[in-house]
Amino acid sequence: MIIKKQSCSCVPLWNAIIAICAFVVLGGCDEKTKKAAEVLKEKAEDKFVKLAGEGEVALKLSQQQYADMKEKLVRIKTLKTNAERQMSEAKANAERLRAAGKADEAGLNDRRAEMYAKNLSFLKEREPLAEASLREYAAVYEEQKQQIKLLKEEVEMYKASGSLNENLGVDSPVAKRADTIKGLMSKLQEKSDRAKALFEVGKLEETLK
Repeated sequence: MIIKKQSCSCVPLWNAIIAICAFVVLGGCDEKTKKAAEVLKEKAEDKFVKLAGEGEVALKLSQQQYADMKEKLVRIKTLKTNAERQMSEAKANAERLRAAGKADEAGLNDRRAEMYAKNLSFLKEREPLAEASLREYAAVYEEQKQQIKLLKEEVEMYKASGSLNENLGVDSPVAKRADTIKGLMSKLQEKSDRAKALFEVGKLEETLK
C-alpha cells in the first residue's frame, strides 16, 4: 500500500500523538509517556488557537486593505467627474474663443478638451473594473471572517468537551477549517496585489487637479 504524503503542517505532530497513544494502549505506558502525550496534545491545541489569533490579525489587515481600495475607488470616481467638467469647460471655451475670432486660443482649448476626453475614457474603463475588484475582495473577506469565527468556536467547544484531541487529525473539521483559512488569507493578498494596477492613476491625477 502506498501512503500519500499529507500537506498539512499538523501531520508530524499528529503522527507523534498516534505513536504515543498506541504505545499506551499496548501496555508500554508509564508516567513519562503520559506526560509526553499530554504535551503533544497541548501543542496541537495551541497550534489551532494560534492560527485563530493570527487569523484575527489578518482580518484587521484585510479590513485596512479594503478601506484603502474603497478610498482609491472614490478617488477614481472623483477624477472622472472632474475630467467631465474640465472637458466641457474646454469645449465651451473653444467655441466662445472661435466665435470671437481668436482661432489660436480656441485651438489650445480644443487640444485641452481632447486631453480631458482621453483621461475620461481611461477612467470610465477603469471604474467598473475597480468596483468589481472591490466586491470580490469584500466577498472573500466576509468568508474569511466567518471561517475564523467558526474555528474559534470549534476549538473552544472541543476543549470544553475534552474531545479536541479527537479532532486534530489532518482530516478533522478543525484541521480542514485551518487549511481553508490559510487559503483565504493567501487569496486576499493575491486579490489585493492584482487590484493595485486597477486603482493606480499615476500622473493622470495631477493633470485633473
